[in-house]
Amino acid sequence: MRKVLPILVALLMAAPVLADVDITAADGGSNQLVISYDITGAEVVRGIALKLTITDGTIEDVNDVVVDEGACNAYIDYYYSNPDFLTDDLEGDQENLPGKPEGAHPIADPDAAGALTPSSTTEFSISMGILDNSGSQDGLTGSGTLCTVTLTIPGPSDACVTIEEDALRGGVVGDDVSTVNTSGACVAGFEPDCFTEGGLFPGDALYDEWVSVGEPECWCYQYQCHGDADNIQQPAGKFNNPPKHWVGSPDLGILSAGWRLPDDDENFDTFICADFNRTQEPAGKFNNPPAHRVGSPDLGILSAYYRLEVVPDDCVPGTIDGIPAP
Repeated sequence: MRKVLPILVALLMAAPVLADVDITAADGGSNQLVISYDITGAEVVRGIALKLTITDGTIEDVNDVVVDEGACNAYIDYYYSNPDFLTDDLEGDQENLPGKPEGAHPIADPDAAGALTPSSTTEFSISMGILDNSGSQDGLTGSGTLCTVTLTIPGPSDACVTIEEDALRGGVVGDDVSTVNTSGACVAGFEPDCFTEGGLFPGDALYDEWVSVGEPECWCYQYQCHGDADNIQQPAGKFNNPPKHWVGSPDLGILSAGWRLPDDDENFDTFICADFNRTQEPAGKFNNPPAHRVGSPDLGILSAYYRLEVVPDDCVPGTIDGIPAP
């Protein structure tokens, strides 16, 4: 019986159809496209095969497509590419389906039979069957969320996704299905910020580190990575001793105030500007000191440029110019 199931489901997907079905998409936030279904009347859907094409975005992993509708429990193309799945991974007989262990997924090759493992993929199919193990032969009816697709969007432009029936697999099939309407949607790209203006985007290690500490604007200062925590050039002293300088006593004060404090300190948003190497230092023995953002490496950086007239302007992203002394 287990070996016959994929054949039965495949025949079901290819069977002639006569249900008005609407497949729609919407921006779900956080780079997610939410695909929903609305089946009118008494129509019953038993198989869904959709082809998606992405502009200005990709999917990168099988986990980028999450099936939200529990009734969609048979991944025909995955079975085709993994013929031992039903015999090796599932015990017993038909009652073991639905089953989704160990990476089974609905992502399929849009041009041929079989599963697809995404990698910078802009075109793919979603192929799912509905198998009722209760004996009542129930299918998919009503409305709900079909699946959620997480997109990788490399720039500020919206990623737009078109959705159509996958003709290779029969599209949307079932009992008395007469009309299928599909519509895609665009997912908003990220808002420009001082990091993207400097050519760093989500997915870049430094960008992600910046986001993890609350996106402090000070990390975009022109000289921050060399010890300038306040972005203000200090005036020269008497007889030009010291000369005008970007790294001085105010920066040392910010560093001192955050010295070896943990991330949950109430003044974190201020002293994170003194994290000149943009790295969390590990906790010491017995958690003394605790893990911290401002410590000895940062003091070393500040000391190297303390009160120097010339400081390199090569900090990344370095998109916010410093305020010069009068």
